[in-house]
Amino acid sequence: MNPHDPSVRPGAHLVAAELGVEDPWELSDRHPLRSPLDIVGRLVATAAHETDDLHADLTHAAQAAIEKLEPIAQGKATQIRGSYALLGSAGPQLELLAARRDTAYQQLARAVAGYRLLLPEAAGTAAQGLGPELERTAEDAPGGSDDWAIAGDRQIQALRAVDRGGLRLKQSALSEQDRYLSDGTGVLVPIWAQTVERMLADGLLDLDTTTTPTQGQLLSLTARGQAALQRVDDVAAAPGPATHDVAIPTATADSSSHAVDPLPSHEELLALEEIKHGRVLLKELAFRSGLRVETGSGARIAIATVEAMQERGWIERDESTSLNFGQQLSLTGSGETAFRAASAQDPRTTAALSRSTPNVLPSPPAQPPAAGPAGHTNPTRSR
Repeated sequence: MNPHDPSVRPGAHLVAAELGVEDPWELSDRHPLRSPLDIVGRLVATAAHETDDLHADLTHAAQAAIEKLEPIAQGKATQIRGSYALLGSAGPQLELLAARRDTAYQQLARAVAGYRLLLPEAAGTAAQGLGPELERTAEDAPGGSDDWAIAGDRQIQALRAVDRGGLRLKQSALSEQDRYLSDGTGVLVPIWAQTVERMLADGLLDLDTTTTPTQGQLLSLTARGQAALQRVDDVAAAPGPATHDVAIPTATADSSSHAVDPLPSHEELLALEEIKHGRVLLKELAFRSGLRVETGSGARIAIATVEAMQERGWIERDESTSLNFGQQLSLTGSGETAFRAASAQDPRTTAALSRSTPNVLPSPPAQPPAAGPAGHTNPTRSR
């Protein structure tokens, strides 16, 4: 159980989740002085401390701005003039603190990855050819295909890891693009998040969505995944080809199309693509009742499209934040399947979207709604 709240101490939370220590400074205490692990451990602890300090500064600055602006929300006109002056200074300050915090978090993530690669168990894993290739993305593959994520025996390794239990797909507290796997032990998990995401879309794995992505969503085998693993085990027990030569079924255009009825419309497919690869928030309207959709790319998604996809179980929203600040939308397992099926039927849609040609998502016909921080940081060692 991670003792740190990612909304309060994101740096310490990441270290605990990835390396299994409550106090980041323990990473240097457990190794000989000036050894590689001692040096990198100190880098991790310092980066975690700086990330938490900057996050606290950002939080305090945002809270101060909210307190000053609260009279406006309450209609107290006598206090509006001072609040207007605050808006002019608070915006740039918050933007600067957020950028510094995000940079510190990225440096921490790189330091944690370096520390894990120095661990003895990581070296053994890499020697067996199971170590993950860092910074690899789908864009690295020819033609933009994600088949590289399931090449070789990567699916078999993932099936076995999920079958052992306790494996969770997690998202960092500060970046929705940073997804990783954790079994809660702090030991390097030699499985790519991209491999798991592809296997979710292929129907081999299932994801427990009762928890948020930042808390970690437990992975399990579907009936199809269990059958695939059993077939691998049967081949391994009998004389014949190596287990990595066993074909594991993937979601073909035909099978995925039959599994999704009806297929997403053109507008829904564009919205699913935006939610899958971008930052899409569901927010309250500022001056009247109702909801709106905000996208990081500036593309427009109709609220009716979101409601229809929620009703079909294709998307979910992170309710750990309020609608006032925005609840992030993400694809469910069914949504991944629907997206892959629709993309297979209309490949020109995703090709056009990847070129960012259209910047506006058309609104579908009306459908019924679903039921229902700038301070100085001290990098010195502190207990």
